[in-house]
Amino acid sequence: MQLSQEKHDTITDRTLYVLLIVLEFAYPCAPVRSGRGLWFHKTKDFGDQGIVDWMMNEVKMAEDVRAEIVASVLEVVVHEGEQINEGDTVVLLESMKMEIPVLAETAGTVSKVAVKVGDVIQAGDLIAVIG
Repeated sequence: MQLSQEKHDTITDRTLYVLLIVLEFAYPCAPVRSGRGLWFHKTKDFGDQGIVDWMMNEVKMAEDVRAEIVASVLEVVVHEGEQINEGDTVVLLESMKMEIPVLAETAGTVSKVAVKVGDVIQAGDLIAVIG
C-alpha cells in the first residue's frame, strides 16, 4: 500500500501520526519512505483466520463466573489473586440438599470474588471474575 503526496501535498504530521496508529492496529505494518511517497510493509500475517479472529485469540478478556441456580454458598474455594486452571472449582454451592461445584471455564487469575460463605445467590448473580 502506498500513500502518495502527489495529489495531497498537505499531509500533516498529525494526520500521518493518526494514520499510522490506525494502520498499526488494523493492518500491522511498518512505514518506509520512498521518493515522494510513503510505503507500508505488512509486519503481521493473520493467515486464514483474519484480524478479528486473531484479536479474539490474542486479547484475553475477563470472564464472569455467574450462578446458574438459586443456592447458598457452602464454600469459597478460590481467593483473589490466585491462579486457577480450566475446570478448577471456584465455589461450592448448596441447593435442595445437594452440593454443586461451580467450575472455572477458563484458566487465569481470580481478580474478584463477589460472594462469601452463607450468601444466598440467585440465578445470574456474579460469583467471581477470572482475568
